Amino acid sequence: MLLCLRSQATRGVRFSQSLQRGQRGKVDLSRFPPWRRWPKAGIQRIKNWKLPEVEPAFDLFACDDPKLVADALSEVVPWKRKRFHHEWLHKACTHLRTLLPQMEPPDLLRVILAFGELYTKRRRHSLLFQDYETYSQLFQALPIDVATEKSLLPLMRCYRRMGVLHEPFVSAMCNRVVDGEVELTPSQLSELVQIHGDLKIKSPRLELDDSAWRCDRMNVSTFKQETAVRFGSWGNGSPPLLLGAIPCPTGCPGSPGGGGMVRITLEDPAGALGSQYLSTVTVGSTQSSAQRGPKSHFDFPSVAGTSETAQVDIYRKVGTCKVAFNPTTTERVSCQVQPDGELKTLDLTLQTSPEQSELSWNNIFGWCNSSTDGAEAAASVSAVPVSEGAVVLPIGTGPRMLVLTDVGEEIDDEASLWLLHQHLNASPTLEADIVFVTGSPLERATRWAQVLNSLPENHVLTERIQYYVGPTTTRHMRYRMMADAAELLSAGLATLINKPFLGGEYDVVLQISPISGFSSDFASPPSGPLGALAHVVPRPGAKGLTYIVVGGEGATNFPRDELHIGFKKYMTEKGFSAVHVEKANYLNWEKAMFETFPPKLTELVLDDEWNKAVGRIPPMVANLFVRFRVNTLVNYEVVDRAFAAFEEDLRGTPDYVRATKWYISVEKKVLQSIRDTYVKISRESDNKSKDTFGNVPVSEKVKGMKMSWESICSRVCVRDILASTDITETTFSKQTVDDVMGHAITNMTSKLLKIYAFNRYVSGRDPDVAQLEPYLLGTKDTSPMDFRNFPELHGDISAIQKEVVGNPMYDPAGMLVGLVALSADEEQASKLALKLSNTESLIAPEDRTLAMKNAYAGQGQFGVDIFFAEKEEKMTRAATLSTEVRLLFITDAGDEADNEAALWLLSTHLENIEELRVDVVFATGNPALRAMRWAKILNSLKKEDIPGVKKIHYYVGPETKREMRYYTKYNPADLKTAGMVDLEESIWDGGKYAMIIQASPLEGFSENFLSPPGGPEGSLGLLFV
Repeated sequence: MLLCLRSQATRGVRFSQSLQRGQRGKVDLSRFPPWRRWPKAGIQRIKNWKLPEVEPAFDLFACDDPKLVADALSEVVPWKRKRFHHEWLHKACTHLRTLLPQMEPPDLLRVILAFGELYTKRRRHSLLFQDYETYSQLFQALPIDVATEKSLLPLMRCYRRMGVLHEPFVSAMCNRVVDGEVELTPSQLSELVQIHGDLKIKSPRLELDDSAWRCDRMNVSTFKQETAVRFGSWGNGSPPLLLGAIPCPTGCPGSPGGGGMVRITLEDPAGALGSQYLSTVTVGSTQSSAQRGPKSHFDFPSVAGTSETAQVDIYRKVGTCKVAFNPTTTERVSCQVQPDGELKTLDLTLQTSPEQSELSWNNIFGWCNSSTDGAEAAASVSAVPVSEGAVVLPIGTGPRMLVLTDVGEEIDDEASLWLLHQHLNASPTLEADIVFVTGSPLERATRWAQVLNSLPENHVLTERIQYYVGPTTTRHMRYRMMADAAELLSAGLATLINKPFLGGEYDVVLQISPISGFSSDFASPPSGPLGALAHVVPRPGAKGLTYIVVGGEGATNFPRDELHIGFKKYMTEKGFSAVHVEKANYLNWEKAMFETFPPKLTELVLDDEWNKAVGRIPPMVANLFVRFRVNTLVNYEVVDRAFAAFEEDLRGTPDYVRATKWYISVEKKVLQSIRDTYVKISRESDNKSKDTFGNVPVSEKVKGMKMSWESICSRVCVRDILASTDITETTFSKQTVDDVMGHAITNMTSKLLKIYAFNRYVSGRDPDVAQLEPYLLGTKDTSPMDFRNFPELHGDISAIQKEVVGNPMYDPAGMLVGLVALSADEEQASKLALKLSNTESLIAPEDRTLAMKNAYAGQGQFGVDIFFAEKEEKMTRAATLSTEVRLLFITDAGDEADNEAALWLLSTHLENIEELRVDVVFATGNPALRAMRWAKILNSLKKEDIPGVKKIHYYVGPETKREMRYYTKYNPADLKTAGMVDLEESIWDGGKYAMIIQASPLEGFSENFLSPPGGPEGSLGLLFV
């Protein structure tokens, strides 16, 4: 039996050798459908590990012959059943879509059936691989006449498995059976009915008995015969409806021209439709409608012939309004409509026109049509959504934003779109277009649809956001998911497949993702979606045109390539101010922001924050600068914060001691694995890059930037590297970029693996080195240090996971700036662009956090007004008023109480000396920890009792190995409460002072005062009188 299976499994392989000849041996393969060339027992019955690797006999992706491509796909696709085949299948789908217009119907049929084979014997109604965009286009391109007795049911099975939403196709299939064009056996007909029921199509086509449509020219009262046809279920579990047809005699009331009529009666015995629906019946080209009741009548002119088809459509009622008006005048009459459904209040204005001939009224949508030249005199209807107390402009007239997003990479994109949604819901004059770009846009849209679908049923989604898709690329999503038609439909995004982005008119363009896939030719762009960026133009009447990119040049969202640089240049030429939102305007996640989030978004944020802690950015993603910054700064502080919470509670316990000893035993292997895999791959990736940075000493400046590699590193990261290696403060600057990044990753991994080992010991297991290999070395499908391969933790680890919330909010910070720019006038937008160009903070960090919370809470314009508020300018050390006196106080708080006492004395006297301002610099050891001790003193007071709040600025000096006498746990929340927001980022770099008080040793500062180095080490050389 095994030999037989293997023989069958190799049949597809042999075919590829003679694919181009169209036959195998003496057998003409064109005589057989594709499924006859697959194993007779079914590929689904063969174990995955027994499946051969089947490949086409030629380069499929370089072939432009649609027939050859279809032949190859029909033979190869059914064998691609493993997860690692998905990349090949997505690439094949992308190539297939370019050839669809040239494909013949039989080729389309074979390709559909080939993809439809990717199911398992246990799950026959769903596929192992989904590409909704390709599947939809295949069915849209397929002509109906390919459906025959042999192919109709296989096509319908594929349609169900693929989750496609294309009702005209289903209706056409059923019509061919009803009209007798395709004859099915009873068992086939039964299966078709079952599939039709599973698809839940609400408007089935009905065939009435011939006798019901004969006009017998008898009196209605003596006509006894009535034909009733029972509907199938028109909705989820709804009772059936009855449809009957009775012929009326010639000249019956209401018949046009006195001709014969046919009255159709629609009965709803169970009252399932109630009064919330409108029913319409269409016969031929004539349509009639009525509001639902127990029984509705529809009268039609009789038709020639003996049979006719009636189509029944059911529409949901959205509201009613009674208006009293005088038909002899043209006065406007207004009314308010309170809809029964979820739509907002409608403001309707009605105006009658003089009586006019040749007017026709559409009963369904309520418009009046005229074939005469005076059509402008016809009755007009305007409907505009309004909110209480607001003046609403019609859609298309207000300021408009374009958002280019790659939802599915990090949670920042989803959080940004939610911020946009909340702000637009409260700002009725603003509009936005969202374009899902890179990878598979429909997959990215599905992830956003999941967030929208988790909202309460009574939540109203703004109608002023339109969604579009950009070109498909080979880029993978970090959080991969298949495009789901049901999710998209439920979220109102099902039409995305037919909504490619083609450009538009905008005030603000916000780029929170790369834009690969679009054409870089802005002078002569190609037609269609590829050239869409060249059709992004200013909106007429726009006041402050702004193009915003989150992250600097060379970062993830802005690679230095022809496309990104060309788009920036194009936007500038069109009059937009091109700016980058960078570190100075970022803010960090706070749990308080989750209060206004949809449940799914909160879940995704927590998952993403934890994944960032345990997973490293892939070594071939972005560029070396991004990888270095993320590993030595962003991720490092998150991991350190989680480990500090873990260590504080469990330090000294027997299991913690065992976990530490275990890690020491594997430390060398971990370090070597990181160097041989992650660091090595990262170096190879940088060497191959056009924008290579090189493995230079960290003391050198980053290519194309003003900062040094050393200045990027977190102070905590530097502290740990100095403590865990023989590197000293003087030799640290001589270390290479790769060495420092390798040490940073090793230190992060050591903390995470201690948590893992402790978790294993607590749960009664021993740590397993074998579980670490996929994480450290990567697998065939994943890169080294991928979060998916981190060993599973057991039990409740929520306390540790909550500690990792606090990563920077990159994209939401950019969205907040974009919303500010959207509401700014020309002068305000100019000031905004100038500050961003100089990488300055737009407002104070605490004000930025408040503005973000207000925007998430849906406070609209009020949420961003803080950016425009007239506030007292904060004094800087570089430029101060001549009447001010500045004092520098260098302290090593945390060793003896004298320092804290001195700070208290200084603070209390500041209240009485108006012109005095103070800069406090915490020096030696870990400066941020020294600040914690002073912060606890301030937090023991009431906020209004803290002296000198507005006159003291706090900074940190260079770190050293000096230990604190009184150790305390680092807690950024305590620092923030004490007024030391972002203290670790507030690096002291000298200044102009009238007085200097040194209450600490000066360890860590450079002795070179003539040519001081950059960073905090050289700040003493930048003191001025």
